[in-house]
Amino acid sequence: MMEAARETHSIVFLHPSDELYGADRVLLELVEAVPPGSCVSVWLPNDMEYGERLLTRELEARGIAVVRGPLPVLRRANLSIPGLAALIPQTAHAWARLRRERPDLLYVNTSALALMVPTGRAVRSKVVAHAHEHLGGVQGRLLSVLLGAANELVVVSEAVRRSLPGWLRSRAEVVHNGFALPEPTDVEQVGPLRCLLASRWNAWKGHDSVIKAWGLVERRDIRLIIMGGPPLSGAAIDVPHLVSQLPNRETVTIKGESPLVSRELAKADVVLVPSTRPDPLPTIAIEAAAAGRSVVASRIGGLPEIIEDGVSGWLVTPDAPEEWAAVLESLTRRESRTRGQAAREKYETSFTRERFRSEISGLLSGILRGTLNDPAVGPT
Repeated sequence: MMEAARETHSIVFLHPSDELYGADRVLLELVEAVPPGSCVSVWLPNDMEYGERLLTRELEARGIAVVRGPLPVLRRANLSIPGLAALIPQTAHAWARLRRERPDLLYVNTSALALMVPTGRAVRSKVVAHAHEHLGGVQGRLLSVLLGAANELVVVSEAVRRSLPGWLRSRAEVVHNGFALPEPTDVEQVGPLRCLLASRWNAWKGHDSVIKAWGLVERRDIRLIIMGGPPLSGAAIDVPHLVSQLPNRETVTIKGESPLVSRELAKADVVLVPSTRPDPLPTIAIEAAAAGRSVVASRIGGLPEIIEDGVSGWLVTPDAPEEWAAVLESLTRRESRTRGQAAREKYETSFTRERFRSEISGLLSGILRGTLNDPAVGPT
């Protein structure tokens, strides 16, 4: 008896950038979680030039087709009436492409492409929206209306879910990000204590606050290694300038942007995540936990979902340099190692690739089979 042919589904993923930061890396996991036999492509915008196109390289290495063209990306520069009006041509172009291809499923990764949610519904594709951002305030409410048109809304943390308006909150499904990361390695037990700060130099990531705190630290047996670089758009912090003004600047090393964060993690004793605004679910905190490294982080956003204060790290008041300096003064290699072991245990139960892919795969299969409801609910 012949086996029934497996049904093939077409899935288009939309993504707003071509780098290898948090949401970019989540996309790499998403495309691997599709049902077997699916025909997958990723659409990226062409409104900004990414020199190295790191995400494209990774996708093509996995055999995923990458299509670059106009997409209505809601960058900060567009969050005005003239800015939104300027996105009309991109929206129309993307709608025409979708209408021609009519994918079975459109996966809108990040709220920056929220305009594509109703656009996808307009061509009768099933739509999943995946929110990686805190959605409070007026802008968040407007984005929520667009995201609410999706068949299914995924959010990266309970913190993001709580930021949604009530009518949408009950529909959102929390799926914590998950990655396959190396086994922990032992930290070198000699030399200064090494603290790692690795993220984009966005204004809200807290570099100015933690660098100010570093200047208050009197101990000299501690080092700060800073990775990352300024964002291509949005407000940024001039990290080199701030470091140059420190009284203890000889204890700080700026390494800049590199895809090899794991190498620096392996050398670090502690990872710092000093965000001053709600950080939905920082990838670097998950990477630190996987590496068995304790984290000193702001008590804000999704960070308390990764770090348990006093157990797997330290949670500190955001933008409080004196409090941060006090924690930095108190750090010991022994306590950092103990909390790092607890952080690894948390990673193994909550943030693995296997758990993430299983949850996403089940969700996608349910939508494509039509077993999930089509809410099409808006604010009341």
